[in-house]
Order: sequence, then C-alpha cells, then structure tokens
Amino acid sequence: MILLLSFILMHERAVEPSWTSVRRGPFTVSVTETGEVRAVQQIDVKAPMEWRMQLQVLYLAPEGLVVEEGQLLAQFDTAELQKRLDLAEDRLISALAQEKKLLAEQQARMQQLEGDLRTSEYSRDIAVLQRDLMKYEAQVRRQDVELEHQKALLELDQARTQLEAQKIIDRAALRTAQLAIAEERLEKRELESQIQNLSLRAPIRGMLVYNEIGRWENRKKIALGDNVNPGEAVVSIPNLDSMQVSLRVNEMDVSRIQIGQPAVVSLDAYPNSRFSGRVVHMAKLAQKENWNSMIKDFEVVVRLDRADSLFKPGMTARAEILVRPDTTALFIPLGALYEIDGQPVIFREKDYPAPTPVVPGERTDAWVIINSPRVREGDLIAWRSPNAGAKRIGLAADLQRLRADEKFWQQTFGEMKKRGLHYEYSPSRRQPAASAGGREGTVPAVNPAP
Repeated sequence: MILLLSFILMHERAVEPSWTSVRRGPFTVSVTETGEVRAVQQIDVKAPMEWRMQLQVLYLAPEGLVVEEGQLLAQFDTAELQKRLDLAEDRLISALAQEKKLLAEQQARMQQLEGDLRTSEYSRDIAVLQRDLMKYEAQVRRQDVELEHQKALLELDQARTQLEAQKIIDRAALRTAQLAIAEERLEKRELESQIQNLSLRAPIRGMLVYNEIGRWENRKKIALGDNVNPGEAVVSIPNLDSMQVSLRVNEMDVSRIQIGQPAVVSLDAYPNSRFSGRVVHMAKLAQKENWNSMIKDFEVVVRLDRADSLFKPGMTARAEILVRPDTTALFIPLGALYEIDGQPVIFREKDYPAPTPVVPGERTDAWVIINSPRVREGDLIAWRSPNAGAKRIGLAADLQRLRADEKFWQQTFGEMKKRGLHYEYSPSRRQPAASAGGREGTVPAVNPAP
C-alpha cells in the first residue's frame, strides 16, 4: 500500500499541473455510508432446541414469499426421530397388551379366590348347623363337630386373607403396568412434539426473509441441506410497515453524527429514488469488521419517515446523513488540499509553485471548506503538488497508520518465529492459518513514501 502511494506521488510530480477553482456557495456536510435495509420490527423463527441430533434443512419456502399464519416455512430432517417414534409406538402397543394380559390373569385369579371364599363360607355354615344338631349327642361326638367348625372358620379366614392379599398384589402389578404405559405414552408425545417442532410455521402473516447462519467469516444465508444450530434464527417475518437502514460508520465519522439528524436514503436497485429518514440509534461500542481486522466501526440506524413498497429487507441502501445544514462558504476539492510538515496548504496559480497556507474546515467525501485571507472565490489552484515534501491532506496519517500496521505484523511474525510457527496462506481458504514447524513466515518489504 505504501509503495503504491509513493508511486502515485512520484508520478504526479512528473506531470504538468492541471487546475481547479475555489468555489463559494451552499456547503452541506454529510456522511454517506452503505448499509442493509431491515424492518424495525420482525419475528425471528428459530430452530428447535434439539441437541441430540443434526438439524438439516430439507425444505424452505421461497424467500420473499408472502406467507399466511400457520404456513410451513422450513422443514428439518425427521428421519431419526421418526425411527424413535416407531419404536416408542411398538413399545406402547406391547405395554398395552401386557396390561390387557395382566388384567385377564388377575380377573381369572380373583374369580378363583372368590369361589374359594364362597366355598369356605358354605363349609362354615354347614359346620355351624352340624354343631347345633350335635348338642344332644355324646361329648366326643360334639367335640369332633366343634373341631370341624373351628377348621371351617380358619379356612374361611385364610380365604379372606388370601383374597385381600391378592387384591393388593394385583393392584401393585397393575400400577406398574400402567406406569410403563404412561412412560411410553409420554415418550411418544415428546417425540411427536419434537417432530412437530421440526416443521417451522409462520406465526403471523408477512414476507419471508432468509437469515444468515454460521459464524464469523463463514456466515451465509440459509439454504437447503444446511445444518443449523439449536435455537438459531433461520428465517424472519418482518413488519414492512416500518423500515430502517443499518449502517457501519467508521470511528472517524461517528463523532460527527447525532441522533435525530436527517438523512436521505437511496436504494441500489432504484438509484433515482430518494427517501427521507432520521438517525434513531448509534452503537456505544465499536465492533471489528471480522475477528482479525484492525478496522473498527459503529452501527448507526436510520429509520425512514414513511414506509414504501420498494423497500425489502436485505436490500442494499445508501444513506447520506446531513451532519450540518447548508451554509455559505469557500470550498475546494478535497484532492487539491495538501500538507507540508503538518501545515495544510494549497497551490494557487498566482503563487505557483509556492504553497498558500489555509485552515481547513468541515469536509465531505469530495469537498472541504477552507479559510484564508489570501484566497478568493474563483482562484485557480493546482490539483497536483509541485513540492516533493507535500502530501495530500490525511496522507501522513494514513502512512503512519500503515507503518503501525506493519510494525504490528512484524512483531506478530517475530513471535511466531520464536515459537516455531510459520504462516501459510492458500487462495482457497478464507483465512490464513498458523501451523507448527516447516518454513518460517516472512513479512513483505515495505518502503516508506518520501
């Protein structure tokens, strides 16, 4: 990068100067950034919290489709759960059959015990009658009958006890069988619920938008065959009645932006249309572009004053935030402003090649306000510097930043060398990787600009 800047500067000094002019007129200070259209409110439809299986997408409704409430949006693979459900259903059928068999056996056993009880009761009644008939018989005979009576009472008591004990045993066995059935039914219902949850349906009426899935640099819009994480928002249904644009503003410009500032929004798909909006949100913390980036920016949200059917979530839009309203001032193209030893200068035709000191004011991407008692509207100024020590305004800061970056990477590779690591890069990979051993990494030589 520094070599390229050096080449440009040397090339410019070898070419005859061309001229532009100092202008006076309305000057609007603005910050223009590109961002993504989003709905102010939207409902995210998330994958189920299923950790025991892979969530592979088998069906997706077309993006942009206006869906009705309850309509199928996405379907995950249910083959594994369906197998488990089939097994659960088989176990439930078996448990129900076991219960039926148990009830039949218990019913037969109770009938037998109740019959034995009735027989014991008959024996007791007979023994009582015989005892009453023998009250005039001999003592020995009466004793035999009394013994038979006591025996009948004992058998009756045993029959009652056995019947009651068997009832308790049967109730416990039946309860165990019913618990087994309840467990199988519960598992069956849970599996059916899991299978149902693998079908994502629209909670409201609206337009379907695919979300990005994955992490870091591998994020992409969801597609058929993708595996998603449990609880990950896979699609969204935005409310198209209120739209906004999410911008990433660099840390140099964000200090100039305030909530409430007006903005003009245009869509890349409809560049000739303009829409009004206002800044409604500014992030308090900066974020990196990606995990290894040195560039930080802030999220700024511009909300449209009114909805328009042209706006769809995910579209690319440009927002020009009006930092300061129109004011009359002297201004020049930003590319014609230079600095020598930190002093901003221009090169007027009247003084050429001597520099003219100026005080720069507000700037845009292309223009900058200047203040100087020696400069008048209409003065011709050089696009290119005749002074070898002059650099375009801001270039010194850029060179300093690039040198700082170079120093950082030299220190990084030096530490890698100490640890026996080397730097590998393959065009097919999205990110470089460090690996142990082998050839050591090198830092490309960078020559500072004059």
